[in-house]
Amino acid sequence: MNTPQARVIEECSELIKALCKADRFGWYGFHPDDPDKISNIQMVLKEMFDVMESIEDLADLISTVEPVDEHKWNQVKGIINDGL
Repeated sequence: MNTPQARVIEECSELIKALCKADRFGWYGFHPDDPDKISNIQMVLKEMFDVMESIEDLADLISTVEPVDEHKWNQVKGIINDGL
């Protein structure tokens, strides 16, 4: 079962992995076997987008099952929407 919370966990782990590679090999390094030579910074940005998108899906789910503080909810949605 692929739940929204499982997707957030998966996407966060992929972001952590991309950040570790960027930290170890530099922002502009790339995997030597990558024919497209996608830089670590591009991989980090892609994973950041995926994390933010998965968090938005989880936030939507949470709002349907649990009453949330309207002010906090708007802050979360604003952060996500500003980032996307």
